[in-house]
Amino acid sequence: MSFIEITVDPVVASLGGYALRWYGVFLALGVLVGLGVTFREARRRGLPDETVNAAAFWGLLAGLVAARLFHVVDYFEYYRLNPQLVLALHQGGMSLLGGLLVGGGVAALVCRRRGLSPAAALDAAAPGLAFGIAVGRLGTLINGDAAGNPTTLPWAVIYRQPDSLAYQLDLPVHPYPAYEILLSLGILGLLAAAGPRLRRPGAAFGLWAVLFGLGRLALTLTRPEPAVLFNIRQSQVLSVVLVLIGLTVLWQSTRRPAVVAAAEPVVPVTEHGP
Repeated sequence: MSFIEITVDPVVASLGGYALRWYGVFLALGVLVGLGVTFREARRRGLPDETVNAAAFWGLLAGLVAARLFHVVDYFEYYRLNPQLVLALHQGGMSLLGGLLVGGGVAALVCRRRGLSPAAALDAAAPGLAFGIAVGRLGTLINGDAAGNPTTLPWAVIYRQPDSLAYQLDLPVHPYPAYEILLSLGILGLLAAAGPRLRRPGAAFGLWAVLFGLGRLALTLTRPEPAVLFNIRQSQVLSVVLVLIGLTVLWQSTRRPAVVAAAEPVVPVTEHGP
């Protein structure tokens, strides 16, 4: 049976002991794309630029730190034996869910302190999150640092580059990052289609959180991960937390009035025209 072979060198360029990998390139692109979509959506919704920028900055900073810390905790035994690698960010290793939860929480706090509804700001961020995650996962797919379980499905991938983290497996595996890309793009399309009906503050973000959390919970079955406690994985716990947050936000949104788009200004008409 033939499988999809990934032969792209995961290293884009090397300088001294530092290797720039596609993971880092697409992570940066994903952040930029996600922020761009979020800022555009925030302006469309009439949110104040200064507050949105501050929330994005502190949320992103906290999210990146948390993403690394959650990853280190998840693979604690490895980093206990190799403590010098804890800060080796160029080698990859980030917990997306951990970063999203902490970063989103910090961004919401910044908005609240500045007098902006966190629900309104998170609604503006929902499509940016979906699009940014899809872009960022392209690098993970190339590098093979989030390879799935071995499988014989026709869309399985096998990594042929010795520098790939999945090369040593020498087995066809689930293209886990591709699943997450499709999940995020599907949610993005749903948000776009349901946009006119998501007028209550918090509805868009709540929908994204529930769908992405459920999707990630299901996808954990296709990827090997260490168990934290009672054979439960960290990603499963964080996925459930995200779903619960989404459900809470959705419930709260039903108690808020719908936001109606501002009407076009009426131009008075005289006998001589406008």
